[in-house]
Amino acid sequence: MTHPEQQELLEMRLVALGQDLAKVQRVAAAAGRRSESLSKLQGLIGTYDSQSLSRRLSRAQHLFGMIMDSIRNDYELLSRIEEHGLADEAEELEKLLPDAFYALTRAKEELEDNIHLLVKVDPDMTRSLVKRCRAEADRVKELKDQLETGALEPAKVWKRYEKLLDNGCKELFADYVDFLGGLTLRDHALDDEVCAITDAVLREIPGNPKLLALPARRQTFSSAFTELVRLGFPDWTIWNIPLVGAEIGKSYVERYGVDDRFAALLGENAEDAPALFADAYAAYTIGPAYGCATTLLKFQPDHRSEHYRAAVILCVLEQIAQTAAGFGDVVDKAKEYWQEALVRLNDDADPELALDAVRPFASAVCAELAEDEVTPFKAAHWAQVTEIRGELGEPAVTGYRPPTGLSALVLLNAAWATWLENPGDGPWAKRVTDNVKTIWRAVSNRRTPRGGRRGQA
Repeated sequence: MTHPEQQELLEMRLVALGQDLAKVQRVAAAAGRRSESLSKLQGLIGTYDSQSLSRRLSRAQHLFGMIMDSIRNDYELLSRIEEHGLADEAEELEKLLPDAFYALTRAKEELEDNIHLLVKVDPDMTRSLVKRCRAEADRVKELKDQLETGALEPAKVWKRYEKLLDNGCKELFADYVDFLGGLTLRDHALDDEVCAITDAVLREIPGNPKLLALPARRQTFSSAFTELVRLGFPDWTIWNIPLVGAEIGKSYVERYGVDDRFAALLGENAEDAPALFADAYAAYTIGPAYGCATTLLKFQPDHRSEHYRAAVILCVLEQIAQTAAGFGDVVDKAKEYWQEALVRLNDDADPELALDAVRPFASAVCAELAEDEVTPFKAAHWAQVTEIRGELGEPAVTGYRPPTGLSALVLLNAAWATWLENPGDGPWAKRVTDNVKTIWRAVSNRRTPRGGRRGQA
C-alpha cells in the first residue's frame, strides 16, 4: 500500500515539472517574437532615413546658422536681441544643433550595428518547441489526473513519471538551455562570425529545411528544434563550418530515403548506406571544404568506422573535381594527408582498397543527385575560389571589395585551399581566419561594432 507522503511527493514533482514545461513554452514563444521586435527597431531606422529626419535637422542647423549670421551683421537687430537677453541663448542653440545632429547620427549607427548582431528567430522555428512543450505538459496532466482519481496506482505513476522525465523532458530542457545560451553567444558576437556564415551555408543549399545555427555543447540537430543546427564546442571555428554538411545530408536522406540499390553496392557495409549517402551529398554540395574538414580535422584515422566515410567523400570529390582546374589539387592534398595518417596508425591499412570498394557507390550517388538536379560545387564556384584565394593570404584585407554575390561556400572553400598552402603554420591559419571574417563582414555590409565587442580568433 502506498504511503500518503509518497503520493504527495509525486504530486509535487508533477506540479513542478508542469511549471518547468510552462516556463520553457513561454520563453520559446517570446523568442518567436524577437523578429517582430527587431523589425520594429529596423522600422525606426527606416523612418529616420525615409522621412529625412537627419536631412531636416541638418537643414534646420544650416538655416539657423544663416539667421545668426544675419543677426551678427545687423547691429541694430543684435542690440535688440541683447536687450531681451536672448543673445547668449541664441549662440548656445547654434552650438546645440550640430551636437544634436551628431548624437542622433551616432545613435542610429549604434542601433544599426547592434541590430545586426541580434539574431532573428523565425517564429516557425520555435513552434516545434512550443508544440513539444504542450505535448509533454499534456502527459504530465494525464499522470496527475490518473494519480488524483486513482485510475492508476501511484507506483505505476512514479514509473511513468520517471520515464517521461528521462525520455522526453530532460532532452527538451537541454535543448532549451542550449537555445538560450546559443542566442546569448550570438547576440554578443562571441561566436566570431561562425554562426552567421553557417546560416548562409544553410540558405545556399537548395531544399535544406534548417534555418538557424547556434553554438552549443553538442554538435547535432536539436530534437526539440527541428529547424536548428547546433554547433558543438569546441568546433566554433570557420574550419568546422563545412561539417554541417553531414547533417544537411541526413536531412536529405530522411526526406527521400536511400534506394536498396545503393546499399547493394556497399556489400558488407550495406547498413551504412544512409550515413554514407549523407556524406556523399555533403561532399557533392559543399565541395572540397567538406572533405578537408572531415578528413583533416574531424575523422580519427585509427577509427575504422570512419575509413569508409572518408573514402566515399574523397571519391565524390575526385569525381566532381574533374570539372575545374586546381580543384583536384586541394582534394589530392586532403587525400594525401589522410592516407598518410591511415598507414601510420594502422599496420594493415590499404587506403586505395577502401577507395576502390566505395567508388561504384560514390559514382551512383553522384548520378542520382545530378538526375535530381541537386546543385554540385562546380567549376563556376571554383573560379571564384581562385579569384579570392590570393587575398586570404595577405597580412590584412581591410578595404578589399569582395566579388559581387560571393557565397559562403566559395569563401569556405577558398579558406581551406589557402590554409593548405602552409598547413602546419599557426600564424598563417590565423591570418586566413581573420581575413575570412573581414571579407564576410564586407559581404554582409556590416561594420565591427564600436567598443570591441567582436571576439578575436
